[in-house]
Amino acid sequence: MSYDIMFEKAVKLHQDGRFDEAESLYRQILTAVPENADILNLLGLIAQEKRAYNQSVELLYKATKISPNNHFYHFNLGYSLFCLNKYSEAEKEFALVLSLSPDMKEAAYYLGLTAQEKKDYASAEKYYQKAVDLDPSYPEALVALALLKNDVEELKSLDENIADNYLIKYNISKIYFDSGDLVEALKYVEKAYSLNPFSDEICLLAGLIALKSGNINNAEKFFAKAVEINPLNKHAIINLANLKSEQNDFAEAEKLYKEALDIDSDDFDAHLNYAHLLSRQSRTTEALEEYRKAVIIDPKNPTLSINLGVLLAEQKEYEEAISLFFNALNEENNNLVSVHISETLTLLAQNDFDTAMKIAENWHKTMPENIFATHLLSSLKGEKIEDNQVYTENLFDTFADNYDEVLRKIDYSVARRVGAIIQNVEGTVVDLGCGSGLVGLALKADLPALIGVDISAKMLEKAEKTRRYTKLIKSDIIEFLKTKPKADVLVAADVLCYFGDLSEFFHLAQNYKLCFSVEALEKSQDYALLASGRYAHSKEYIERLLAEKSFKNIKCLEETIRYENGAPIKGYIFTAGI
Repeated sequence: MSYDIMFEKAVKLHQDGRFDEAESLYRQILTAVPENADILNLLGLIAQEKRAYNQSVELLYKATKISPNNHFYHFNLGYSLFCLNKYSEAEKEFALVLSLSPDMKEAAYYLGLTAQEKKDYASAEKYYQKAVDLDPSYPEALVALALLKNDVEELKSLDENIADNYLIKYNISKIYFDSGDLVEALKYVEKAYSLNPFSDEICLLAGLIALKSGNINNAEKFFAKAVEINPLNKHAIINLANLKSEQNDFAEAEKLYKEALDIDSDDFDAHLNYAHLLSRQSRTTEALEEYRKAVIIDPKNPTLSINLGVLLAEQKEYEEAISLFFNALNEENNNLVSVHISETLTLLAQNDFDTAMKIAENWHKTMPENIFATHLLSSLKGEKIEDNQVYTENLFDTFADNYDEVLRKIDYSVARRVGAIIQNVEGTVVDLGCGSGLVGLALKADLPALIGVDISAKMLEKAEKTRRYTKLIKSDIIEFLKTKPKADVLVAADVLCYFGDLSEFFHLAQNYKLCFSVEALEKSQDYALLASGRYAHSKEYIERLLAEKSFKNIKCLEETIRYENGAPIKGYIFTAGI
C-alpha cells in the first residue's frame, strides 16, 4: 500500500473517531518519513483526544521545530500546554500564533483564558475583546467577557440572541448554582444537557445541582455519566466517591478516590475525603497519612484541621490536636471547634494538668467572649459557674449532628437503663433534657403521653424524628418546671450533671414521681464542677434533698454511666415515688 493511500485511510479513520487504528497507520508512515510534520501534528491531535497531553506536547513540539511558521501546529501545542496548566508556555505559543496569523480569533480567545488563569484579568478582557473584534458573533469569547463581570443578565441576553448554544446555558446555570438559586440553575442545565448530553462538565454540574437539591439518585447518575464521558474528570470521580462513601460502599469509594489521586496527586478534596473514609473504617494510620498529605496542600483549611485534630486526639496526641483546633478556630470561629478544644483540653488535663491550664488560661485571655473558653477555665479551676443555660444550649446545638455517634463511642447506657426502670409507669411522662430522644426510644411506643423538653432546638429536631414524643418543647428545664406542667413522671437522664446546686430542681419537682441520673462524687462535699465541664454529686447530698422535699420510696442504683478516656465513670440512677 502506498503512503498516500495509507495517509488517506488513516485520516478517514481519524475523522470517524477510530483513533487507535488511525494512530497505528500514522506511526507506520512516520517510520518511513520521521520528519513529516503533518503526521506528527495528527498524532498530537489523537493524543489530545485521549487526553494524553504530555505525549501530545512531545509530538507537537517536534512538528513546530520542523515547520516553525505553521500557526496551526503552534496553536495545537499551546492547547496541550494549557491543558497541562503550563500557562506561561501556552501563552508564548498562542502569542506566536497571533503573530503568524493575526486574524485567528481562537488564539486571542486562548490568550484570554491563559491570562485569566494567571489572574491577569485586565489582559484577559483585552484578549477576549480582540477575539470578539475578529468575530462579533464568537460565542465563547462573548461568554468569557460576560463571565469576567459575573453578569448573568448579559449572558441571558446572549442566550436570546444566539440560538441553541449549550455553552451559554451551561454558564448561566453555573452562575445561578454558585449563587444558590437551584431552581434557575436546574432550568438552564437541563437546556444545556438537551443540546449537548456528551459534555462531562454539563453532566458534572447537573450532578452537583441534583446533589444540592437532595436528589441523590440523579446526582449519582450524572456523576457516573461524566466519568464515562471523560474518565479523567477528577471532580466527577470525587463526587461519585463521596456518594459511595455515604452509602457505606467503602470498597468502591476507595477505588474512586485512588483514581482521582492517580489523575492529580495534589488534589486536596481527594486526600481529605479519602482520609475521612479511612478514618470511618478505623484505618487510623492510613487516615493520618492522607490527612497529612492534605495539610501540605492547604495547611489553613479549617475542616482539615478539625478532622486531623479529632483523629490525633483519639490517638492521645492531645497537644498536636489542640494546635490544629486552634488553627481552625483562627480561620473559622465557631462552636464546633471550641467544643473540640474544650474536650481535648479536658483529656490533656488528666495527664498534664499544668499544660492544660496554661493553654486554657491563654485561650480565655485571647477570647474572653468565648463561652466555651470561660466554662472550661472555670471547670479546670473548680470554680462555681452562675449560669449554664447559654453554654448548655450552644453545646448541644453543636453536638446535635453527631450526638448519638459520640454516645456510642463512650458506651453511654443511662437512657436505656432509665427506659427499662420506668417501662411500666402510667400517665404522662416528661423527658427533661430529652436530647436526640434516646429515652423516648427506650420506652414502649404506646405510652399515653411523652413530652420532651430540651434547651437545644437542633436536638429537638432529632428527637422529633423518633416519632415517640407527643409534644416537644424548647426550654431550660428549670424554667419549664416553673410553669408547673401537668405530668405524672419526670425523667432526667444525664441532665443534672449540668447543674451544681439541685435544691431548686427538687423543690420544683416535689409533686412528681422521679427517675434521674447523676455522676458520682466520691468526695465529702455535696457537688463539684469537674474538669470535664460537668458536675458530680454525692449520694448523700441527693438523698438529703429528696428527704427534705418529702419524696417517698427512694431507690438508688450504682451504675457505670459511660467511659471517659477508656476509664469507667461511676454514677447513680435514682427513682422516687415509682
